[in-house]
Amino acid sequence: MNYSYEQQGRRVIVGVAVVLGFGMATLGLAHGAPWYFTAVPALSAFMALVIFIQNSHSGLRFEGDALTPFKDRWRRVIDLGTIRSVRVTQ
Repeated sequence: MNYSYEQQGRRVIVGVAVVLGFGMATLGLAHGAPWYFTAVPALSAFMALVIFIQNSHSGLRFEGDALTPFKDRWRRVIDLGTIRSVRVTQ
């Protein structure tokens, strides 16, 4: 019996936030708005872009005799013989 659970960040909504933020900043600059009005959407779009690029990918795999939790590039293989108890929380 194999089990796999993977989770990724909210890429679609973050992408929409990037487009809206840069779009609002561009529209403000095109209409001659002061810099302090365009700075807020531009900075928020930049922060959303950073979140979009660093999208977290985590999960858990159970394959035969090993349990493998992972987050981004970090992985650890746990032999099932070393697990003494399991606590399930929600």
